[in-house]
Amino acid sequence: MIYLYTLHQLGGAEDAARFRFESYKNAVAMGGIRWNLYRCVASGTIEAAGQITACEKIYERFNVGEKPEGYKGRSMSVSDIVHLVTPDGQGDIISEDWYCDNVGFRKIEKEGGREHGKKESADYCDNREPGAH
Repeated sequence: MIYLYTLHQLGGAEDAARFRFESYKNAVAMGGIRWNLYRCVASGTIEAAGQITACEKIYERFNVGEKPEGYKGRSMSVSDIVHLVTPDGQGDIISEDWYCDNVGFRKIEKEGGREHGKKESADYCDNREPGAH
């Protein structure tokens, strides 16, 4: 299956520093995912048998191997988020977010259908630091 993805990392703002490299459990305990502190650092497509495999391949691409040309983010690590979009085979689109945890990836649970401060992709995937205009 082909997945569209975006990779999000906490920006350089001082507010983001206390959330960087925290486990999913700690992030939730500190009030949840703070989407307003994240910035999109990469996007593309990846072929994988499932969502977790797609996340693992993205991790390899942005952590283990040589980074793609023009990539300006840091090596992928704990607290980074992979947003995956894929057709479900029945005409619908599945859109899910995966948190890079201490070990593996964890699907981000959306309370009330929306994570704390999450912006629409057009707003938060423009490679600018959060709050920049």
